[in-house]
Amino acid sequence: MTAKLHREIRYTGVEFGESEIVPHTPEETLKRKYGDCKDKASLLVAMLRAAGLKASVALLDAGFGPDVRCGTPWARRF
Repeated sequence: MTAKLHREIRYTGVEFGESEIVPHTPEETLKRKYGDCKDKASLLVAMLRAAGLKASVALLDAGFGPDVRCGTPWARRF
């Protein structure tokens, strides 16, 4: 499934305006045939769910400082 996603949807960084933090809908990403990491992650989750699998997008802290506030309901540190 991921191979199909990467083959059919090209990665393009969209880092301005609202697109900097809000992903486009999976339908819009399919229509445009490109998206950034958020768009492709959202589309992959939609594809997995359509196949009957449990799937969610996860935030990742991969930098030196916190990317999200730990008090938010969707952010947990492990």
